[in-house]
Amino acid sequence: MAKECESCQIPVVPSTTASEHKFTALDHRRLYRKVDWRILPLLSLCYLMSIINRSSLGNAKLMGLEAGLNLTQDGYSWALSVFFFEPSLRSKLGYILFEVPSNLVMKAVQPAPWLAVLVIGWGILSTAMAANTGLESVLSIRVLIGVFQAGFLPGLLYYLTLWYDREQLITRLAICYSAAPWASAFNGILAYGINHMDGVKGLAAWRWLFLLEGIPTIILGLLLWLLYANGPATVTWLTPRERGYIQAQLAMDHVESNINETNCSNASAVEWNQVIDAFTDPFVYLHSLAEFGLVMPTYCLIFLSSTVIKGLGFTNLTAQLLVVPPNVLAAIAGIANAYHSHHTHEHGLHLAIPALLGCVGFALAGIVQNHTVQYIMIIVMTPGTIVGLTINVSWMVKNIKGKTKQAVTSAMILSFGNLGGVVAGQMYRDSEAPRYLASHLANAAVLLMAALIALGLKAVLVRKNQLYDKSAAPDKCFGCISTQMVYST
Repeated sequence: MAKECESCQIPVVPSTTASEHKFTALDHRRLYRKVDWRILPLLSLCYLMSIINRSSLGNAKLMGLEAGLNLTQDGYSWALSVFFFEPSLRSKLGYILFEVPSNLVMKAVQPAPWLAVLVIGWGILSTAMAANTGLESVLSIRVLIGVFQAGFLPGLLYYLTLWYDREQLITRLAICYSAAPWASAFNGILAYGINHMDGVKGLAAWRWLFLLEGIPTIILGLLLWLLYANGPATVTWLTPRERGYIQAQLAMDHVESNINETNCSNASAVEWNQVIDAFTDPFVYLHSLAEFGLVMPTYCLIFLSSTVIKGLGFTNLTAQLLVVPPNVLAAIAGIANAYHSHHTHEHGLHLAIPALLGCVGFALAGIVQNHTVQYIMIIVMTPGTIVGLTINVSWMVKNIKGKTKQAVTSAMILSFGNLGGVVAGQMYRDSEAPRYLASHLANAAVLLMAALIALGLKAVLVRKNQLYDKSAAPDKCFGCISTQMVYST
């Protein structure tokens, strides 16, 4: 007979173990390898295209966008930043405001079609960038792209939690996040080739860039709509035994973190007490501040690395190719760092050490004047900046109880972090060239802040675990969600 929660008398179904499903360790690995190949490639490609579509202005600038549309430096900078603004609220950051509502909508409706709608929407708008006639059209389309992209990354994170437990999440998230540096590397190679299409069919190279980067995004969105299910319970490419095993693993993960929402309430319902808990949790705001410290320099690298490299004395074409090596290294380092974090069950140092490395890279890139050393520092700062993003978000999610709070918290962290994108769009102006000292030092400062927050969080959580009495009864129950747990550090 099912056991009941003493506080709310709601039945709690015991978790089903792997042994009850007769799955060996080899069976487990084979099953999740099968899931990985079905779930991760298309989601990673969609995220890759989201980075390419939002960062294409950097390469378009080198292809003559500013001259073709008569854009000033201020106009171009706002074209970068306006991606994060909502059109009807001039003083509010709409990209940020759309992330939390988008995750709440996806929590209440089918997540896979919702993600597909977002991808198709920004793909159509990215393609429309080829028809721009001036600053007004650039700003309008960029705003709308931001609205559609706002919900994708937090939605992707929530979708992964429907398939993977908290321990499995970090490496899968790292694979998806690695699409960001791969996008920058691929964008550089693609831009190099498209540069040679200038004048084909009477179109400037920068117009071809938007066309050839927007159309594949629409195709990926359609594939996402057609091929992806809303969780393991409804897929046909898993056997009933495999579906039962995955659902049992997720249920066991919920029990281990004192969660049993599926039996306490409708799993698709929004738990409003968890929404309130997310907005009043101080740890969420600390992770959000760390996210800002990581995102600001990341967007500087995504938007403007080709411009900075050109300032070292290279031609436009060479600058686009030299973006590739640091981003390839960042992609590999990101997966390796997440893999090591997963197997050592450690997060704070895996965030702080790369951030400190990026801090040193930015500082030296601004201080030294030798171009070779500056480029080497770009190679150092790129992985140092990007690899911590996976750790920060997955670390917070692992310490969150409740699906609704997970959805809201991930969106909050990513939303606040994307304020860094607004700031990044205003940095690395032509007036700073070629050293860009102020922008380099600003990025070094926020990375140092992120590292210190990570070390402080680790110290606090280690202390909480030392004080935690594992035999203590839950001190309150919100739908069978205990306020006590052992924290990941």
